[in-house]
Amino acid sequence: FIFFPSRRIIIATVQGCSGVTWILQSALSSFSSSWAAAYGATSKPTWPAAINASLVMLENSVSVVQYVQATPYSIGVVPFSTAQTMGVPVISLANQAGTVVAPTLETIAAAAQGANFIESYRRD
Repeated sequence: FIFFPSRRIIIATVQGCSGVTWILQSALSSFSSSWAAAYGATSKPTWPAAINASLVMLENSVSVVQYVQATPYSIGVVPFSTAQTMGVPVISLANQAGTVVAPTLETIAAAAQGANFIESYRRD
């Protein structure tokens, strides 16, 4: 588990339409019915005001990683491949069953089995 300091956390992400943002929104929507009702799963989200106040939108994933590396109390949303290539730490998430899952090629492939990302993303 991550215990955040009592400081404002800056969230860095890629501006505009992003598959990673869509995946994050989809996960949040599956974990929380209130999130799903208010924001849904979209690649172009309207972030809640509390998040929007701490959100930094950057040109690409490499810029997000560089920003996070240089900015205390920040966290970035980037593809696993970018984090792996740039050697930055990644977080594990608890799934709906409560099992903590680390992102690896194997766990990502297992999570993607049976999913129709193209059709789901196309609806956005």
